[in-house]
Amino acid sequence: MSTFIKLLPLELDEVKEYREPDMPVAEEDHIVGDMSESLKKLWTLWKQTAYTASSLTLQLRYGEQNVSKGQIYELDAKAEALRGLFWIALNDEFELWDKIHVGVRKGFKVVWNEEEMPHIPPFLKGLMGID
Repeated sequence: MSTFIKLLPLELDEVKEYREPDMPVAEEDHIVGDMSESLKKLWTLWKQTAYTASSLTLQLRYGEQNVSKGQIYELDAKAEALRGLFWIALNDEFELWDKIHVGVRKGFKVVWNEEEMPHIPPFLKGLMGID
């Protein structure tokens, strides 16, 4: 078993302050509930990992010598895995597998809507908590 999988429960336990989604609830959103503590931790760990990867990428780009591409690749891959785990856990917990547009909003609200969204690049969707 990989170290990442073994250490994931410990890393989740270490999350003490949550990173709240930025996007407000929209008029067309159907609120189905609030994120559980475990989902808040998973969301926060995903966002922190993605932020660290982005920060290291910028440092490397601007000449920081103590950053390796391997670190960045590792964090990017882990952030992507956490993203997938988060959306699976959220869809399981709220039984939203039949909904096309599922998201999280300010106040840790879990929503779905039927609106067709304009094309938003995948990295922006990730930052906004849209999948």
